[in-house]
Amino acid sequence: MSALQRAWGRTRNWWACRDLGWLAHPLLAFLATRAALWAAAYLGELAIPGLDASWVWHARPDNLFLDVWARWDAGWYLSIVRQGYTFARDAQSSAAFFPLYPALVRALRWLTGDALSAGLLISNATLLGALVYLYRLTELLIGQRDAAERAVFYAAAFPSAFFFSSMYTESLFLLVTVAAAYHARRQQWVWAAFWGMLATATRVPGLAILGVVGLEWLRAHGWTLATAWRGRAWQSLWRGLRDDWGGLLAMALIPLGLLSYMAFTARVFGDPWAFRVAQGTWDRDMAGPYWIIRGAVDRLIAGSFKRGKVPWREVIDLAAFFGVVALVPFIWKQIGDAYALYTLSIVLLPIWSHTMSMTRFALVAFPVYMLLGRWARHRALDRALLATFAILLGMLVTVNANWYFVG
Repeated sequence: MSALQRAWGRTRNWWACRDLGWLAHPLLAFLATRAALWAAAYLGELAIPGLDASWVWHARPDNLFLDVWARWDAGWYLSIVRQGYTFARDAQSSAAFFPLYPALVRALRWLTGDALSAGLLISNATLLGALVYLYRLTELLIGQRDAAERAVFYAAAFPSAFFFSSMYTESLFLLVTVAAAYHARRQQWVWAAFWGMLATATRVPGLAILGVVGLEWLRAHGWTLATAWRGRAWQSLWRGLRDDWGGLLAMALIPLGLLSYMAFTARVFGDPWAFRVAQGTWDRDMAGPYWIIRGAVDRLIAGSFKRGKVPWREVIDLAAFFGVVALVPFIWKQIGDAYALYTLSIVLLPIWSHTMSMTRFALVAFPVYMLLGRWARHRALDRALLATFAILLGMLVTVNANWYFVG
C-alpha cells in the first residue's frame, strides 16, 4: 500500500451495519432535547418580560418560534449573510467572525428564503451529525456502547446546549472537530485533514484539532508522549515517516481554513489579522489566565450573596472553566493525551483574554462528554447528571431568550 493510499485509510459503510444504534441514540437525544428546548424558549419568552432596551432587536418579530434563537452574536452572522463583511479598527465589526458558517447559511438561503431559517436549519442538522460522530468516536475509544449512548445525551443536554440550536457556530464546530478526531483515530488522514480544515475555517480554536490529528498519527506509528523516552518508539516513528508520509502531507491542509480567511481579509481590508483586531474590540485584552481569573474572582467577591447582588455570569463561567480543567487529568488517563490536551486548549485559549462566554466555549469540549459517559455506569449518577443538566439548561435558555447575556 502506497503512502497516499494509507492517507485515505480504510473505509467502512456505517449504513451497512445491522445495528443502527449509532443513528438511533443520537437521533433520540437530538429529538428529545430539541423539543424540550424549543418549548422552553418559546414559553420563556412569553411568560417572562424581556429587556426593554433600545439595543434589543428581533430578527423575526413575526415568528416568535424562530426569533428566540437569534440573540447577541446571531446578529453578526445575519449581517454577514445579508451584507457581507465589514471591518473597523476601533469598533466592533463582523470581521471577528469566521466564514464557514455564514457561507453555508448564504448557500442554503435560496431554499428557505430567509437567512435565519437557513441558519437554524444548519445549526440543528450539524448538531445531529455531531452527535452521530460523537457516538461512533466514544464507542471506538472506550469500547462501550452504553457509554456512547450516555455521551450523546450529555452533549445534547449540557447546560449551555441551547447554543447548538441557535444561530451560532457551536454545533458546526462540534461536528467538524469530532469528525476530524474520529477519522484520525481510524487513520483516515485525508478525511481527518478535510474536517480539520473546516474547523479552522469556523473558529480560531479549530487549530487545536491539528494537535489531536498529529498525536493520533504519532500513536498510530508507535510513538506517544508516554513512550517518547524509548528508542523503540523512535525507530517505529522513523518507519512511519518513511512509509506514511502521505498522512503528514494531508495534515498540512488543516490550517488552510484559517489561512484562506487571512488571505481574504488581507485582500479586502489590507490586514490579514483583521479578525484578531476585531475580536479585541470585545474587551478581550491578552492579559493572561492568571490576571483574567483573578479579576473574575475579585468581581465575584465584591458581590453580595446576602443582598442578591451576585455576578452570576462570573459564577457560571468560572464553574465551567474550573470544571473542565478538573476533568483534564482523568481524560488524559482514561481517553488519551491528545484529547486531554485538546480539552485544555479549548478553555485556555479564551481564558487568556476573558472569562466571558466560557459556558459556551466549554460546550464544544467533546472529550468531557465521553468521560462522563464512561463514568456514569451507575444509574443514580446518570440520572443525577441528566437532571442537573436539564434544570440548568432550562434556566439558561429562558434567560437567553429574554436577552439576558449568557454566553
